[in-house]
Amino acid sequence: MEVNLKRDAALRRELDGYRFPKALAVVWPSGIRLLADRGHKLVGADRAVAGQAAQGVLGGFLAKGFQTRATNRGLVLETDEDPTHLRYRMEGTATGHDTCRVLFVAVRRSEDDPSEVLARDVALELELVRRLEPDAAARIVEASESAAR
Repeated sequence: MEVNLKRDAALRRELDGYRFPKALAVVWPSGIRLLADRGHKLVGADRAVAGQAAQGVLGGFLAKGFQTRATNRGLVLETDEDPTHLRYRMEGTATGHDTCRVLFVAVRRSEDDPSEVLARDVALELELVRRLEPDAAARIVEASESAAR
């Protein structure tokens, strides 16, 4: 159990330091497709990026998430909530010189408590690195496993 905690902490540190060597506008659609591939329902225009059917007006109005929007730091989206009240937030930040960082956060609420629980999903982050930069992903995994020993 302790090794897993060490490895998870090391993986988080490695991902914290990683920057995609591509502009955010290039990486962002791959993150959208990753969420769709994992079965998460996208909202609005993001659905077309992932090849999902267009959302009706009522569906868009009732969605708990939102389509990609610009922030002062980059881009953000939230998937629609699934039946277990889980949705995903993807946050992208341009870090300069055509590099960027992308984070995935699980957002869950319970029926009994309207407050939301947020948890970073490093497995999704690593999967996005694997899809776009497989050599970098292998180095991240190797470094995190070495640090856990």
